[in-house]
Amino acid sequence: MLNTFVNSCLFRLFTMMKFCLVLILGLCIGEAWAQTAELEQLKRTWQNEKKPERQVDLLNEIFLNSIFRNVDTAWVYGKMSYKKSQEIDYQAGTATYWNHLGILYRSENNYPQGIEALLKSLKINQEIKDSLGIANNYINIGLI
Repeated sequence: MLNTFVNSCLFRLFTMMKFCLVLILGLCIGEAWAQTAELEQLKRTWQNEKKPERQVDLLNEIFLNSIFRNVDTAWVYGKMSYKKSQEIDYQAGTATYWNHLGILYRSENNYPQGIEALLKSLKINQEIKDSLGIANNYINIGLI
């Protein structure tokens, strides 16, 4: 009798564990799909954008969103954002690029280059008096 009860409890436990596993996997897959869709939407918006500053901002968003998904893609969009921000002398875009580059280096455990990039971003943000950018720089420096 006790053996039947234990088997019944184990069966219910394993059934609940399977259900939880399927639920968690479903949520993870759904989240990954949503993030991919968001990234694709950012790329389409960037391609159709006419304002150069907004193009840089979108390139920086794509750069940041790609860091933990595909580092090679992140590098490509990061370089594009830096080049465009330099061409149009958009200091806020350049500061954001350096901030995101610091995050990328941190994700690769390259802390010296991460700090260097974040300090470049901090200097620009201080020059243009961007308090939100400065706060982001300090947070990211603290994370390294």
